[in-house]
Amino acid sequence: MKKTSPTARGGIKGGTDMPSKHPRIYNKELPNDGEISITGDKYRHLARSVRARCGDEIHLFNGRGLFADAVIDSIDSSTIHATITGSKNADNTPNVKLTLAFGILTAEPMKTLIAGATQLGVSAFMPFMSRFNDIRKKPEQIQKSMERWQKLIIENSAVAERSHLPDIHSPISLADVAEKSNGFEFKFAFWEENGESWRDYLPLNKGKTIAVIGPKGGLHEDEVSMLRDYGFKILTMGDLILKAEMASIAVCARIIGG
Repeated sequence: MKKTSPTARGGIKGGTDMPSKHPRIYNKELPNDGEISITGDKYRHLARSVRARCGDEIHLFNGRGLFADAVIDSIDSSTIHATITGSKNADNTPNVKLTLAFGILTAEPMKTLIAGATQLGVSAFMPFMSRFNDIRKKPEQIQKSMERWQKLIIENSAVAERSHLPDIHSPISLADVAEKSNGFEFKFAFWEENGESWRDYLPLNKGKTIAVIGPKGGLHEDEVSMLRDYGFKILTMGDLILKAEMASIAVCARIIGG
């Protein structure tokens, strides 16, 4: 297969200030140099939706700190062939390493939550089931949900040009969240019924932090009492009542925002 000669087009942009013509592409096995092949959903998006052409520059990341620029050499019926013109390692994660523990929501609110929190720089997601959850998932449903959530994380990490993908844990109970909170420097739970003002504690400058947001029905007072026993500060977002997904995004912004 004949390929065009690759042409270098500027420096690596990972976490950059220059606009991309094409969206950043996630490639888990991204090499530092050489040739790469893009297939599957990423191929269909670039070749059919974005209408990429030979000679176009594309930008890639592996979600573990590696960014690369590449030039498209050729496009066939199922594969884009490109040559890497430069690469660099970078880390643009916030100094606050925030794990967001949240009650599982229905599909559209979950999409909003994951998109917003990923773009704001959350380090990890910890979905949980609690007393007021109105969603119960079977194991096969959980697997499909995890795949969908991971796809959302990748898409929104690309939008935000994140160097590292946030982790997402399999759903657990709120009691398990409390158990796993040992080792966190800062622990917050947000409750609309009562609590101290978030302004007394936030934003943070650094630190390993976990924040708990209840599901659509909120947290039960017994659950709040349990979290308090595990050393969580119980905070309120103020007088307004927010939907769970919006409260989660607001919490991320106020903890990480600075």
